[in-house]
Amino acid sequence: MIETSSELTWLEEWFLFFELIQGSCDLGNISYLAGTYETTRRTATKIITTKLKICIDSMAQWPRFLTEEEDKDFQTIEWKGEYSNK
Repeated sequence: MIETSSELTWLEEWFLFFELIQGSCDLGNISYLAGTYETTRRTATKIITTKLKICIDSMAQWPRFLTEEEDKDFQTIEWKGEYSNK
């Protein structure tokens, strides 16, 4: 589903978010991001919180690890032969 939280395009919103997450900019410098994308600081903050919520919600839907039984079920024959002694 492609939705936007502002006048920016879907792709521009994600790029703004990724610039913050990847360390190109810090939270104290949201004004810089807002200026770069020609939007307001309030809109940039709304975009960041919306995208962060999407990321957190998606991470919460996946287990962080498998149980030993599940891991054994997913092992292939090739994997077992190659790594059985480790």
